[in-house]
Amino acid sequence: MRALLLKEYLEILRDRRTLFNTFVLPFLFYPAFLAFMGWVARKGTETYQKKTYAVGVVNLADSLVLSALRQENLVPRILDQAPGDSLPQAIKAFLVARDDTVLVYYDGADEVSRAVWRRVEHALERVRHQRLVSVLQEVGLDTSWLVPFQVKPVNLATEERMASSTLAQILGYLMVLFLFVGGMNAALDTTAGEKERRTLEVLLALVPRRRDVVVAKVLAVSTVSFLTAPVMVLGMLLGMAQAGEAFLMAGKTFVIPWGTIGLMLLLSAPFAVFVASLEVAIGSFARSFREAQTYVAPLMMMAVFPIVLASLPFLTFTGWQVLLPVYNIGACFNELLREGVVWSHYLGTFLSNLAYAGIMAGFTLYLFQREDIVFRQ
Repeated sequence: MRALLLKEYLEILRDRRTLFNTFVLPFLFYPAFLAFMGWVARKGTETYQKKTYAVGVVNLADSLVLSALRQENLVPRILDQAPGDSLPQAIKAFLVARDDTVLVYYDGADEVSRAVWRRVEHALERVRHQRLVSVLQEVGLDTSWLVPFQVKPVNLATEERMASSTLAQILGYLMVLFLFVGGMNAALDTTAGEKERRTLEVLLALVPRRRDVVVAKVLAVSTVSFLTAPVMVLGMLLGMAQAGEAFLMAGKTFVIPWGTIGLMLLLSAPFAVFVASLEVAIGSFARSFREAQTYVAPLMMMAVFPIVLASLPFLTFTGWQVLLPVYNIGACFNELLREGVVWSHYLGTFLSNLAYAGIMAGFTLYLFQREDIVFRQ
């Protein structure tokens, strides 16, 4: 068993794709890519805030309205008629006065036009307030009644709790996703890859018990998955921190207690075995590495849905949900980061994933014992 496990580890270390995905991709590509995306988002926001846009004005020659539009970096253009079914290329919104109503035409499918509408709304609201103040002053009434009281929100959450709330929305999702992705190349290479290299037949002929072969492959892949996922998550978080406001992480200090990290890693162990067994089973059924990749693609699509569902903040993690595979670990990660450990949920998730790992490992062993599947041509 030890020799088989050592053989699997050596083959994984020789695989450049696994090494690239484990070390190069998380610490070089993810931070650089996300930092670039954050820079693009910041530049786009700055450009939008400074840029002026033209708006059409029909039957509305009010100097107060025109002045308010200019204060919002909007250039009013006096026109004779309202637009038809679409806006002209150079004009992003139209204001048309009809009696006591101002109609604002904009293109809801155009992001710039929607932004210009928000500027127009601010300008018109300011004009409306100024006119109310003017009327009240003319009749000698106190204008303070326009704002009978002030609303001042007071956030009781500490910065640590705010940071944990933001982190919980992404960390659980990333951790579960990378547990799937981390060992995928290793799983496919140690099964379908060995079929292509014609070394799997030799290995099965030399080893008396196929159970040892399956256990070695599953342990090797689960080890890679278990070690790769935290590294990938760390690289992604570093990139998001550099991106700053583009990912709502600017100025926030993230502190995760070591106890929480330990509980998350412990919970990841049986899930990593479950995922490794599933990926090894898929690889054993495929005839080539490329065919195995086509089988894995639908698996990832099916896995993303429960992961995203578990990251939604308004869903409550209840007792029976610990039995739902994939969803349970994502929801438990979120609960750990937001509220702390709930032992009934944590132990239920751990034991259910342990059971699923044993079932999937047994299914993988069953596939390896069928020569019509292992040696399928």
